[in-house]
Amino acid sequence: MTGSKLQEEIMVYLRKAGYLVWKNHSYSKRGRTLGYLKGLPDIFAVKHGRFFAIEVKGEGDKPSIDQINWIQKMLGAGAVAFIAKSLKDVREMGL
Repeated sequence: MTGSKLQEEIMVYLRKAGYLVWKNHSYSKRGRTLGYLKGLPDIFAVKHGRFFAIEVKGEGDKPSIDQINWIQKMLGAGAVAFIAKSLKDVREMGL
């Protein structure tokens, strides 16, 4: 499954489970990207005061160093942050 299709599947699942879910999008103004943080996870979710950050990878995809660094930073700040290669990975993290 592609990463974008898996992102959609995970977001639908989390919303049905009562999570507040969003994806950050960067935008460009005059050729510059504003508010973009390289490597930021694909999906964010909150429920019962817990913050989740999920980097989604499709078949054959691997996380970049920047993505791994963001996961580590978020874990250090108390978030539940991880890489998901399937919806099963999300469920196994207790979501």
